[in-house]
Amino acid sequence: MFTSNIRSLSLVSILLLCAVVGCVRSSTPTVVPSAVKPPVVAAPPIPPPMPVVETPEPAPPEPVVAAEVPTEKPDEKPLATERLLLLAPQGPLIVEFELWIDGQPQADEFDRLLQEVLKLADTDLDGTATWKEVTTSPKFRYGQFGNLPIDRENAPKQIIQQYDLDGDGRVDLAELPRFLTRNAGGARAFSVRSIEQFHGRNRRGSPTWRALDTDNDGQLTKAEIEAAAAQLRLLDSDDDETLVVGELRRTTEVELMPGNRTRGIRGDFARVLGEHANWDSIRAALEEQYALGGTLGSDDFGEQRELFIHLDEDKDGKIGRKEFPRLNTARSNLFLRLQFGQPTVSQAGSPRTSPMIDVAYGNLLPSREGSFPTVISWPNRVTFRSPGVSLKFVRNDTLATVDFAAQAQQGLAMYDADANGYLESSEVSAAVQQQFGRFEALDADADGKVYLLEITDFLRQRQGAQRVQVHARVQDQEDSLFLALDENADDRLDARELERAAARLQQLDANSDGAITVDELPEEIVIVIARGSIENQEQLFAVGPVETRAPSENLPSWFAAMDTSRDGVISAKEFLGSAEKFATLDRNQNGFFEPDEIPQPTSPTKEVIPLPAESTERNEP
Repeated sequence: MFTSNIRSLSLVSILLLCAVVGCVRSSTPTVVPSAVKPPVVAAPPIPPPMPVVETPEPAPPEPVVAAEVPTEKPDEKPLATERLLLLAPQGPLIVEFELWIDGQPQADEFDRLLQEVLKLADTDLDGTATWKEVTTSPKFRYGQFGNLPIDRENAPKQIIQQYDLDGDGRVDLAELPRFLTRNAGGARAFSVRSIEQFHGRNRRGSPTWRALDTDNDGQLTKAEIEAAAAQLRLLDSDDDETLVVGELRRTTEVELMPGNRTRGIRGDFARVLGEHANWDSIRAALEEQYALGGTLGSDDFGEQRELFIHLDEDKDGKIGRKEFPRLNTARSNLFLRLQFGQPTVSQAGSPRTSPMIDVAYGNLLPSREGSFPTVISWPNRVTFRSPGVSLKFVRNDTLATVDFAAQAQQGLAMYDADANGYLESSEVSAAVQQQFGRFEALDADADGKVYLLEITDFLRQRQGAQRVQVHARVQDQEDSLFLALDENADDRLDARELERAAARLQQLDANSDGAITVDELPEEIVIVIARGSIENQEQLFAVGPVETRAPSENLPSWFAAMDTSRDGVISAKEFLGSAEKFATLDRNQNGFFEPDEIPQPTSPTKEVIPLPAESTERNEP
């Protein structure tokens, strides 16, 4: 009940204002059981794929049946794909990526750039580009393609020594990408790195573990599990009923803060497959991970027996050295399609209707316990969860979609003082040249005049290699226990997840002894697929906050206004009415006022705002 008419009027005013203006809130992700099949062996018949489960907007904890995730590759024109071998805890997985740049296949865009540069490098038009031609051509002298400038006396010699790897004097396709990216981008269109940053501290040494293990005995006891929700709420420093790792980190040692982490070392999480695969490295990694350094046998691949059968070509029950290249022809477990830049109309009806990361098909197997993996999808990330392991794929694009022609037109209009349609050196100051590029670099034909097309080409070429190369890094995460509690994989614990913390912890108790040890925590592997400058890897491969979707148009604005934690439901603390009114609205008595519990209007033109009875009556229009 409200204490005064003034307070009632104020509340109604606030709610009506929210109804008019509207409020933004985050939406829940799509959560689906992955479509999966058992191994293809001469055993029981293959069951039908599991139905996809999708949560409505916003979602209750339990998923609702929707469409199906494909279990076969789309029957389309074959495109060049990139294949990655993940050394997951329960067996190796093969992930296939179909990459698109500005609506075109990435491999085509990468090849287009190399052919363009080779053509420009062949200054004598004899059909062969040489490094001598490159180092003497004005097309490359000022770093127009992102390469090192060749404007010092000894620069040509240094360039040839650094990039002519086979010493034959000719520019080939393996040498050219390194030249264009100053060695940072590598020689290929797609590169893979693997790094371990936390060295096991993401389990017992994690912020969440230290916060809950109050007696510091290395396990979470029954009492600590039951007190988990209350203990976590105590650490909600901004009192918004939502926890992020940063809030928990403040309660632990300074050494766990990002700026004080141990320098990352190469991790054995992944290897690249395909024509550039290092088979000795792949063999050593697989044998070390799954056979303790010995020869791989039929029991070493765990749930991935189908893959073992494919590799064991001679059927001798072990994988020999010559059989590892068969990984290139094995069926992939996951096929993801990623877009960078702007998709074309042929791919999507509008630039934003086509997902930037999409699961084309999945072939993940159920666990030994029979539970199927689930898929949690947010914009720019997809998470696959199975008992004991979670795979998170994150798409990062640090390069903005640029209209180079419009940018060039703007620059020409700004500096063309005499408005004659081109720039002269006298019109471009030294300061402007230092910021955007030397006049000589812009003047492609060296006629002393820079036209619109020359400016456009210069802007496009300067980031050419960065725009067509894609890099992946496979890495560990800071806090395994936090990720286990984060049921919707949005990198925060909302009010519902905090309420369910004890129940979720009990699910992790694999041996049912009433306590949790660090070896019962699931492992999460993060795969960041990114486009941008590889020179700043921490920025390029950063796992940022979840990008939220637009709020549902079906929700009243007053509901979004009360939902201050942006988790799609209203808690008792957020509710602006009385406790009695909240209890009435919370029909399922789960402690939250959910969208499906919103009272329906009595007339089509009247919106029901759930205020206390007397306040609603006094202020009804």
